[in-house]
Amino acid sequence: MRLSNNFLCPFGIITSLCAVGQDFSEVKESPYTASTYERLHFGLRAGVNFSTGQFESSQEDLRSRWSVGWMAAGMATYRFNRHFVLRSDLGYSRRESWFRNDSANYDNRLKLDFAELALLAQRRFEAVIGDMHTDIYLGAGPTLSYLLGSSGTIEGPSASMDYGIVLNGLTDTSLHAVYAVGANRWLLGIDLGAGIMMPVAHTQRILLEVRASFGLTPLGNPGSDIQVNLPPYFSPDGSNFLQQRIQSVTFSASYVFAHNILKSKLGRSTKEKDVKKRDPRKQKKDKTYLDTRIKYRSKSKK
Repeated sequence: MRLSNNFLCPFGIITSLCAVGQDFSEVKESPYTASTYERLHFGLRAGVNFSTGQFESSQEDLRSRWSVGWMAAGMATYRFNRHFVLRSDLGYSRRESWFRNDSANYDNRLKLDFAELALLAQRRFEAVIGDMHTDIYLGAGPTLSYLLGSSGTIEGPSASMDYGIVLNGLTDTSLHAVYAVGANRWLLGIDLGAGIMMPVAHTQRILLEVRASFGLTPLGNPGSDIQVNLPPYFSPDGSNFLQQRIQSVTFSASYVFAHNILKSKLGRSTKEKDVKKRDPRKQKKDKTYLDTRIKYRSKSKK
């Protein structure tokens, strides 16, 4: 016997019973439209990114390639109305800049670790796929990244070597290290994204998203330089090493929880009334309760 989800949900059954496979054909509108007051969404986001470095036009001997990284973040959204949404993401990303020096015949893989904060303004569109209500989002906004650390690998025709990168501006004579002087650790960019949100349970969603990130700030200023303490047959391309902007495309999935403001308010007020009815301290102020107690005492004395 198949029980109706519309029967189970109002009686407090765990939301997982109103989960995947719910028949949305009887729902006349999306379960997270403006009428439900589900203005808040929060969740976890993870995915893979494809990154490359964009060099100045003068660096013709450096040829960029695409490389794979990953990211993880927490996300939250606030819906102002049926159409406009403010979205914020805070998390970590590993991006790579892989480029080849044609004149020296070697490849350089630069690994970059970022803490990132993104703020996007999004436009929401309602759509129905089969019997399932979905939301489609298009958005854009600024991204602020902080370079936590970096390392690299150089691969030549006959040998390869890993090296560390020191970003604090100090220099030393240790081998297998590159010391960046004047590197930019705060980087600004612009994100453009599109995604589709689908219901999984009564208050849970899956958000699939693609996002393009355009770096506006290079890894170093025009006057930045590096000190190289590597074997003589290796070189991370001198000051050109810092004259690049990181561009990337990210594919991600988010597990999202919706917060229904209307239900939370109704639930809280109903609970407070029930507590007041059961609380003796509140009942002492009830005249009917006092009259009953007086009558009981008088009978016991007789």
